[in-house]
Amino acid sequence: MFKRIVPFLIIVISILTPGCSSDLPPNVDQVSFIRVSEDSDFVDNFSTEFTKVSGYFPDVTKTELTDNMCWAIAVANCLENTGWVPDAYEVVVELQVEFGNQPHSTYAALIWYFDTFFPNHDLLLYAAIEYDHNFIPEFIASSIEFDRPVMLNMKDPDKSIGHAISIYGYKFVPETEYEGDSFIFLFTHGDDNVYSKQMQVEWVNGEWYIETTFPDYEMRSAINLRSED
Repeated sequence: MFKRIVPFLIIVISILTPGCSSDLPPNVDQVSFIRVSEDSDFVDNFSTEFTKVSGYFPDVTKTELTDNMCWAIAVANCLENTGWVPDAYEVVVELQVEFGNQPHSTYAALIWYFDTFFPNHDLLLYAAIEYDHNFIPEFIASSIEFDRPVMLNMKDPDKSIGHAISIYGYKFVPETEYEGDSFIFLFTHGDDNVYSKQMQVEWVNGEWYIETTFPDYEMRSAINLRSED
């Protein structure tokens, strides 16, 4: 059985990694955040049926002008779903104009977007971040339960490239005699025209590992976002 979420305050130092997506913001020296946390009764009862955030979840697709902007697409999908913007495609255009078609950080992009278009709103009141990969799956499931989509940042440690996806649903699969506890996540990303895809992570030897879809990647950070209301 995997370990449970506990409230925790943590300070992280930012590092920019190459690839489609960076897991940490390049322009923020230190980031403070509080983990999403619930009591043991809640985390012991993750849904074994697919649970999704409410409303339509968009799926922006990359073009030749945005083929390195998975980070922007993840941000845009979550901004539209939570009602901050009416059109995710417009968000990608705005981020492309500001940062160009190059690897960047989802969190730094989200900070810029709020500072630029919602200057009277404190992002820390609407978003939470998890950097410990052994807490990330529970963080994602908890976020979905609270109707908050998640931007997941991953990295291939052998190729030093990153990727970002937007997650809008999950299902918990309890351990069996042959397999550990698992989460199956529903996500969209900009690399294909398939609307909904699935990724499974499994608890193996005291750690979470990505088993399907991105088996060569490691989970580096996850950011959730709630609506203004």
